[in-house]
Amino acid sequence: MELIVSCAHNPTCIRLETHILNKIFHSTVLFSLFCSSNFMTYWECYLSSLHKVELLWIEHKERPQREKNLKSFAAPFSYSPIMVDVKIASAVAEETNLPFVTAENKFEALAAHDAFVETSGALNTVATSLMKIANDIRLLGSGPRCGLGELILPENEPGSSIMPGKVNPTQCEALTMVCAQVMGNHVAITVGGSNGHFELNVFKPMIASGLLHSIRLLGDASASFEKNCVRGIQANRERISKLLHESLMLVTSLNPKIGYDNAAAVAKLAHKEGSTLKEAALKLRMLTSEEFDTLVVPEKMIGPTD
Repeated sequence: MELIVSCAHNPTCIRLETHILNKIFHSTVLFSLFCSSNFMTYWECYLSSLHKVELLWIEHKERPQREKNLKSFAAPFSYSPIMVDVKIASAVAEETNLPFVTAENKFEALAAHDAFVETSGALNTVATSLMKIANDIRLLGSGPRCGLGELILPENEPGSSIMPGKVNPTQCEALTMVCAQVMGNHVAITVGGSNGHFELNVFKPMIASGLLHSIRLLGDASASFEKNCVRGIQANRERISKLLHESLMLVTSLNPKIGYDNAAAVAKLAHKEGSTLKEAALKLRMLTSEEFDTLVVPEKMIGPTD
């Protein structure tokens, strides 16, 4: 996602333009990575949050929400027969190529900043999704021996200052810090939006600063995360296979054949002795090697079967 903020010629008129370009996971190099259920989940999670921002942008294009930039200047003339407020709105819309209109109710426009709060809420949703994705990738890449170690993260730095050879998940850490800051900005913007006492909200500088800060942070951090982390992620197939075949969860495949109690006995023995389920099943003479291989097929457990 690329979020661009630029200023029009008039410094008091801020042009905030949102482009949904799906910058995270944009590279075709990642296509094979998407094929895994985990990363397809991340992809859908991210797209869903971006869709909320996109819908918000479309909605505010259709509603007179940008009127708030004109409210204080146009208010004294709102009931003038020469329609100065409408003319000002039209001039600003032409200058910025954005659909500015004058507020129907100038008092509401002075006091309320709901559009800013709503926009910040959509960005907060994006931050929530990215926080989940970055933390999952960080945990899946933990290791190399004590952690999960299912992912191999890019080595962007020489390593840990106290542990030679350690790969720090710096991009994940940077993105989660950005997400935390965006969430904090949203709280501040929410408080600011609620402080429109009577007919005036004096919190707009803080609201505008927080919103622009969130936009810039999410745009820059997303681009950096895609370029310096996601693009270089590799699956540690050997580690994944080892953890998969040592997992006691696979014992559920034995239930239909040997029953719950016998399957539980197999799992408990495997856990106690540190063996595989197959070794435990053979030791207890619950199944033959061929029967176990026929029943325990992990690929069949990730989706519905006949």
